[in-house]
Amino acid sequence: MLLSLQLSLAYHNKKQNYALYTQISLRFLEMPATLTESKIHFHFLEGGAFNLSQRLVLKSFIEGLFKREKKRLGELHYIFCTDDYLLGINQQYLQHDYYTDIITLPYQNRVNLSAQRSISV
Repeated sequence: MLLSLQLSLAYHNKKQNYALYTQISLRFLEMPATLTESKIHFHFLEGGAFNLSQRLVLKSFIEGLFKREKKRLGELHYIFCTDDYLLGINQQYLQHDYYTDIITLPYQNRVNLSAQRSISV
């Protein structure tokens, strides 16, 4: 996809008027992958002190796994939360009344693999 931007600048003084016109073209297909929207999302809930460094490296690794396994990636949501938040999900959706570390809720889709993974930190 090609996007063209037109930029006009004008300079005025008492004797002369100057105008500068230029056109800038950007090719989105040639932009780095980090500028495209990722299908992998990280969420941090309940104000925890957990920090996930090198998110782009991790996203790239996960996307590479899907390519290697020849699977189509839908959307993945990783939710980092507290034990109590995860217990609430366990009770509400799975009818389990106990703590756990990770819950994965797959989204049903025949073409793309999508899921929400909640992780207690």
